[in-house]
Amino acid sequence: MKYITVDYILKLHKKMIKATGGLGGIRDIELLKSAVENSKATLVLSQFY
Repeated sequence: MKYITVDYILKLHKKMIKATGGLGGIRDIELLKSAVENSKATLVLSQFY
């Protein structure tokens, strides 16, 4: 399975700001890292039915 990385998200964020405007920066990088890692740990229960 392929997952997006924190680096990819940060690059995409920078690109979107450049294209549409807005403020740069991340409020909580650890929260972003946690969300990325959490998506890898999600259990798909339909596999067991």
